Amino acid sequence: MKATKQDVERLQYLLKDKHPSIEDSKEAKKILKDKFRMTDIDIEDFAINLSDTPGRDVSKALNATGFGVKAFVNSESIVEAVIKRCPKRVQDDRPKSKQQWCLFDSKGERLLGRHPTKEDALKQERVIQIHKHMK
Repeated sequence: MKATKQDVERLQYLLKDKHPSIEDSKEAKKILKDKFRMTDIDIEDFAINLSDTPGRDVSKALNATGFGVKAFVNSESIVEAVIKRCPKRVQDDRPKSKQQWCLFDSKGERLLGRHPTKEDALKQERVIQIHKHMK
């Protein structure tokens, strides 16, 4: 399942309060796991970013957590890629400083690249998108 604009809007509604109800928190966690393919650690990072974001803006918190790379098409969003901190399971023998941010496919299963900065991962994602649309 891919995240939609409605999922982001639902998260914004569920998490608008600084202390959401237990039911709202459970529903938000389910959306983050099922639609955004977040792990528990990713959800913790998201919660920290959300609390630091002015106005508790879910879109900004998703971007700060590395789950905000998406293209909106006719009020639906298609998650093209997922950029997040590189988990240990995908790190290789290069220095850790060279593989801080990882670019994964939309399902979060296939590693597309490791990068020292989030900006470098975004550049790779843009190149992939440009190449896809040139065919």
